[in-house]
Amino acid sequence: MKDSHLSQLTSLPALEELNLDSCPVGDAALSLLSEVTPNLTSLNLADTDLTDIGVGHLRKFKNLVQLSLFYCNITNGGLCHIAVSRG
Repeated sequence: MKDSHLSQLTSLPALEELNLDSCPVGDAALSLLSEVTPNLTSLNLADTDLTDIGVGHLRKFKNLVQLSLFYCNITNGGLCHIAVSRG
């Protein structure tokens, strides 16, 4: 599944788990997914083309409790966008 394939999605509000491990998707896909799958609780983006630019879209997933970013092109700078405050 590529970014262009995901553009076919319009609305999947009941979808809670999505595994895109090793799919050629990246920042554009995450932007779209944040709009059409607002209730995701589990998202696997391991070995995708996600970068620091796309990480900011993860904040839009308010119900997300499980996330895999293994082997992505994300730096510590990108992770700052999703850091959770434990104050």
